[in-house]
Amino acid sequence: MSHAGDQITTSFDREKLDIEMEFRKRELAVKEGELDLHRKEQAGSGWRNPLVVAIMAATVAAAGNAVVAVVNGRLERSLESQKSEQARILEMIKTGDPDKAADNLEFLLKTGLIDDAGRAEKIQKFLANRVPGNGPALPTASGEIKPRMERGAVRTGSDTDAALVGQTVVPTTIKDLAGFPAPDRRDPSFRQHRFKPVEVTIYRVEGTLTEYKKEERSGVYHLILTDDDGETMIAVAADPDAVAPSSRWAKEIAAVRKTIMDRLNPTDFFTKTNLRVRVTGVGYFSYPHLVRGEAKNAVQLQPVIAIEFLQ
Repeated sequence: MSHAGDQITTSFDREKLDIEMEFRKRELAVKEGELDLHRKEQAGSGWRNPLVVAIMAATVAAAGNAVVAVVNGRLERSLESQKSEQARILEMIKTGDPDKAADNLEFLLKTGLIDDAGRAEKIQKFLANRVPGNGPALPTASGEIKPRMERGAVRTGSDTDAALVGQTVVPTTIKDLAGFPAPDRRDPSFRQHRFKPVEVTIYRVEGTLTEYKKEERSGVYHLILTDDDGETMIAVAADPDAVAPSSRWAKEIAAVRKTIMDRLNPTDFFTKTNLRVRVTGVGYFSYPHLVRGEAKNAVQLQPVIAIEFLQ
């Protein structure tokens, strides 16, 4: 009986020991878990420390300021470059002469002094499509700006080729003049020289004056002549104040101007009329402007050196 009781006690003690060991293991696991959690909290607390946060914020701000400074520097340099380029362009067109201004712009393009690709492309398109005598031009330092009149010397008879114009007056019609082939106006020599035979011939045309006006910009009298078939052309009476004294027809131009002024007194607006006239003038090819009364080949009588009102 005593031996059996000892066995029960021993079994009980072993079971108790096993339970205690299992409890100790679980307790140890819990402690290790708490310790691991504590380590993680300590690691995270370093980033939440006010001093650490302040240092990190200062570092980020410094980096951001550096980026902003670099970007601002580039933008300022780009802006200064654009300002310099714009000032250079404006300075180059201070010629008082649209043709000279265009030559200067072409020089800037050829020498690579216009860096902005978009601006350079726009200037190239403008120069390619520009009608000589037209375009932007600022006054010179003296404030002078020349009238934007294409082929001004040719159209007023003060060009060197004026001596080539014959003395004989050739009677013709609006239809015949409009039938002449037009010259190649892209030829550089066309600006300063006359195109034969039209521009070295004095013509006399009879027709109906259907409209007239004074051009506000150039001051010339713009006369629209119409034949019986509805064919039209322009005759231009120059402004004597814009004609050089050396013009071959300076006296005739002044006389025509007075005759038209006394009879019509043109204003800046087109006035319709129905007057039969006989007009004498030098043949002249204008650049096509698609203006009212323009002949299909843009031929004109310019300058008009005589006009007769037949009614």
